[in-house]
Amino acid sequence: MKKNIKLLLTATLIIFCVQSSKTFAQNNNKVKNVKDTLSFDEAKAKGEDFINKVLMQGGKASIKGISEEDGFYKIIVNANGQEYISYMTKDGKKFFPQTMDIDAGIKKYIDEHTAIKSDKPTIELFVMSYCPYGTQIEKGILPVLETLGNKIDFKLKFCFYAMHEQKELIEQLREYCLQKQKPQLLTSYLKCFLEEGKSNECLTKVGMDTVEIKNCMAVADTIYKVTEMYNDKSKWYNNKFPYFNVDKEDNTKYNIQGSPSLVINGRTMSSGRDSQSLLELICSAFNNPPKECKTKLSSITQNPGFGFKSVPVPGALSPNFVMTDNAGNNFEFHKYNGKAPYKLLLFWSADCEHCQQLVKGLNQWYNEPGNKEKLDIIAVGLDKTETEVQKWKNIIVNFSSWKHLHAEGGINSPIADNYAIQSTPIMFLVKSESNIIESVSDNLNQLIKDLK
Repeated sequence: MKKNIKLLLTATLIIFCVQSSKTFAQNNNKVKNVKDTLSFDEAKAKGEDFINKVLMQGGKASIKGISEEDGFYKIIVNANGQEYISYMTKDGKKFFPQTMDIDAGIKKYIDEHTAIKSDKPTIELFVMSYCPYGTQIEKGILPVLETLGNKIDFKLKFCFYAMHEQKELIEQLREYCLQKQKPQLLTSYLKCFLEEGKSNECLTKVGMDTVEIKNCMAVADTIYKVTEMYNDKSKWYNNKFPYFNVDKEDNTKYNIQGSPSLVINGRTMSSGRDSQSLLELICSAFNNPPKECKTKLSSITQNPGFGFKSVPVPGALSPNFVMTDNAGNNFEFHKYNGKAPYKLLLFWSADCEHCQQLVKGLNQWYNEPGNKEKLDIIAVGLDKTETEVQKWKNIIVNFSSWKHLHAEGGINSPIADNYAIQSTPIMFLVKSESNIIESVSDNLNQLIKDLK
């Protein structure tokens, strides 16, 4: 099963527990012109495209069945191992239960994922300094800033209100002043601060004059009336949160609503919070992407909040492990050297539909002429319950040319922890001779691209 996936789809479709979506559909116009009717295959393709782009936030869903009912298409959606029934108009325009405009939703998705191009992209990241998801994306973007350096214009900015007490206001004044006075120290400071939140120690560590920054903070506090507004709770945003107006104009300009919000070349964008996703999105904003855009960064998302989870990244030595394979033989990863230049370490679950799709596609590709010479496959099953493990055993007989291992404890097992596994499937392409990680991916197309 896909782990740690935020499913907007689940929230959207949960209404089915209360009221049939057919009721919604029957209150709306049906397709009047037969020529506008989509075929089953066309409707399935458009429905999946809409669901995965607009409703799913980081996961994968599929339409398992589609049929005609009362002038509409009834669709059975499988998401995160659960099935939901929904409806769409036969022309593929509306999706129920909330009468969502499919074309408008896909257009919005495309806009949020298509950057405006420039020679030197401007990146504006709006956060609250103690927001767990703000710190999460900051940890993800730091390797990107180090990779691209002065080829981009990066600005850390702050939401117009604070949700995490007065300490957040103070920290944001501190980071504002640090960026204003010593912008070259911001990345180093954030790497330290995001570890444990120890501001003063981090200022000393990066060599910032604490008197200088305190003076700047005092001036900024006066100009933007940060403490003054904090003390007057009658003027708080929604009577709940104090204002922080340092970046007020840009908050209004981009309609910033919360933390984090990412703006690239003046357009609000949607991105994963892992380093590789952020690098790819930012690099898509170049007229001519620099060579640094080909750098492979981690596609594993850091945990929300403070503290860096040690994650295996491209260029690093892969964690070694010793396990027993499905044939009962001892297996040590670093000592395993097949005939191929690479070994692929795949973490998956037989109970995860997205995983099943990947392993079937991977096996089909692997059996094509010449591909077995490129890599050896070591597949680690993270199934936990008795039923799941039995399902895993039943499936792996179809992949006899792979090396199969099962991790007791599933996603909470030591090997999953060492590789920072938060979701499945995930693949580590490792050089056989050196055990150095070449790339990390979660789909077959990316793996094939990494092998070229």
